[in-house]
Amino acid sequence: MIRGGQFAILKNTVDLPGYQHVSLHDGWILSYHEKLKVFISQDKQTLLLGIAWQVDPSRGTPEEEISQLCVRYPQGAPREAVLAMEETWCGRYVLIHRATVYTDTCSMLSVFYSDRGVSSDCTLLAQAAGLPEQLYTPKPGVMNWMPGPLTHYEGVYKLLASQTYQYDTGEVAARPLLAQGYQGIADDAQRIEAFTRLFTASMHNMRKALGGKKLLVALTGGYDSRTLFALAKHAGIDFDAYTLAYDTIYTDDISIPKKLCELTGVKHHYVPVDHDRYDAQLEQDYLSQTAGLIRDQDRIFYAHGQYQQLIESFGDVAFLRSSIWENVIEYFRRTFTESGPGFDFYDWFGVQADSIEKRSLEQYFAWNDAHPEKDLVASNLFLWLQREGCWLSAIESGFDMLDHAVSLQPANCRLFMSMLLEFPRDERMTKHHQARIIRHVCPAIGDVPFGSDKISGESSLALLGKKLQRGLHRLRTLGIKKTVQTYVSFIQHKIEKKKLSRKFDQHS
Repeated sequence: MIRGGQFAILKNTVDLPGYQHVSLHDGWILSYHEKLKVFISQDKQTLLLGIAWQVDPSRGTPEEEISQLCVRYPQGAPREAVLAMEETWCGRYVLIHRATVYTDTCSMLSVFYSDRGVSSDCTLLAQAAGLPEQLYTPKPGVMNWMPGPLTHYEGVYKLLASQTYQYDTGEVAARPLLAQGYQGIADDAQRIEAFTRLFTASMHNMRKALGGKKLLVALTGGYDSRTLFALAKHAGIDFDAYTLAYDTIYTDDISIPKKLCELTGVKHHYVPVDHDRYDAQLEQDYLSQTAGLIRDQDRIFYAHGQYQQLIESFGDVAFLRSSIWENVIEYFRRTFTESGPGFDFYDWFGVQADSIEKRSLEQYFAWNDAHPEKDLVASNLFLWLQREGCWLSAIESGFDMLDHAVSLQPANCRLFMSMLLEFPRDERMTKHHQARIIRHVCPAIGDVPFGSDKISGESSLALLGKKLQRGLHRLRTLGIKKTVQTYVSFIQHKIEKKKLSRKFDQHS
């Protein structure tokens, strides 16, 4: 069992190699792996675990703000003051003030809780309760991650990004996802300018927080990685780009990153997959580290040593990745109403009746109904709290196994999400707002087409065969009526998106 980069706050210590211990209050003990960055206030009432940096250039570092908060409120800060302080931070971290736990924007550093305490690792909590280690193993055809708030361990729960947890009382409370102090910018051009200025300041503060680590930006043919790439180039920080190959990589994910780097003078590293390097034990180690909560391509990259090759080339590295942008685009809108799941939501994700996934999602939707989030529709909430907060955060925990490496999502900030949500809905649905940002900050790559989903080496006949197989599977599992409804809904949304894309392309 590796458990690298994790923490736990329990009544007892975690006795594993590389763990350090700090006594807090009322018998609580912080145990943390030596790789995890930790800041503790002088009174030991406020903790910052992980990597955080400031986005707003007019404000101090997170560590400075915590120290100021403790001086201003020696008996404990009101909840509103803590929330206002944290909403302009970016990074992968957990903030704890007087036993109340606040996750980063999308819970990139996971938090699990039980009656034993809190931890970034559900297995550590389970073992504190005397339960044996076990992996979550989804059934074939089911979503490839365990949705929160339940876990496969009885009595161990996932803290959602829209929640806080008081570990000394066991109280779960609601928290706003968006930045409450942001006043809004109505004009799109002014918003792009302000966003660019803040992102530039953020990138430089990130650079300081990471010390001498080599910055490596993950780059594909899509919108999200190109947006980060363009903003990093505009910020003037030193970085290289990289692309990891895999057997079903899209053709454009091979060609477009190379072109973008040639146009901007950025070094690009294409890391091919070498099947002779595959190590089954590495894959098993990855599953143990992540408790099996995610079955994704990253574990295959790890098992083939592709991330390790980059570390061997550069030493200490920071992998900068780009999934958080999708929080605002209503990606799952086809399977949702404005306020909740649509007619085929559970079928679409392969969730079976009476399954742990079904029970967890029902609790998730019940929480959202009881604690609505202003300005966020159900499809965006699902992506934010489940796809990012459970799926992506589990992937990020896999990077904690790597020596001399961290993985970060530089858009993981409540202020950034609030600004992006102000763009018109039609633009967000087609990612046109990201194309506008790219053209503004890096005109040299603004006209390079974005990639398609054509798999490298895949024939049209093979693609047609896959579609037929999916259609037959839906007929068997959903029946004729619901299958027809599903395809009608799918076609309607596809037509809508194509119309919007054509409109914006003509406008551009």
